[in-house]
Amino acid sequence: MLPYTFRVAKFAVQCLSVILSLMINTLLIYLICTKYPKKMGTYRHLMIYFCCSSMFFSLMDIIVQPYIHTYKSAFFMIAECKNSGIDQKVAEVLIGILCACFSVTIYGIAIHFVYRYFALERETVKEFFNLEIEDSAYCGAAFYLPDQTGKSVMHKNSFYGYFVYIGIMSIPLMICMVAGWKSWKKTVIPIFLLFLPFGFLFISPLFELNCQFLSAPCTFLYAIYPAVDPLPILFFVDNYRNSVMGEN
Repeated sequence: MLPYTFRVAKFAVQCLSVILSLMINTLLIYLICTKYPKKMGTYRHLMIYFCCSSMFFSLMDIIVQPYIHTYKSAFFMIAECKNSGIDQKVAEVLIGILCACFSVTIYGIAIHFVYRYFALERETVKEFFNLEIEDSAYCGAAFYLPDQTGKSVMHKNSFYGYFVYIGIMSIPLMICMVAGWKSWKKTVIPIFLLFLPFGFLFISPLFELNCQFLSAPCTFLYAIYPAVDPLPILFFVDNYRNSVMGEN
């Protein structure tokens, strides 16, 4: 996909996603407040929190408009500053907040399943995105860096941070697998839209695999997830499904 075509498609998907996210999550909050089953109890407060988190996630995504990329031994998120009018220092903070949204989301998923289980049962950037790295803000990790002779040397700090990250990400994944096995239909979205694609994206740099083809899909998935996250609740909770479908 050409850089300009990708940029236009990405912006269109992000705009559509934020609109759908705000509409669907607002609808779900309304249904939670007016149609929730009595047996749900305080669980509804947690669901409202998830909806608000998803809306904040999608708003941050449309503000930052990130590019998610991997190249050889590195992965990173980039925000274009030149055309967006956002200062680079501000963009770096916004990227940090957006990355935090991802962390909050995967741990929110884990909390969601536990609660329900017990209560309810640079060159590459220019080439791939046509962005100048000097006009962008970014964060990421590189596992192998060239020394003074040009030989690739393992960057220990990146490995230390990476294994901490893997441990952090593995906990909610295992909780989802264990606590969500009885309601597997509700685990499909986070597993296939978050854990599997981003897990592979973050593991591939360890082996210097050329997985640049994942950059565009992961960028789109990152934007789409907040919009589709509440759909299982809308369709699998009888009270909400019946209200949406107009059934008694």
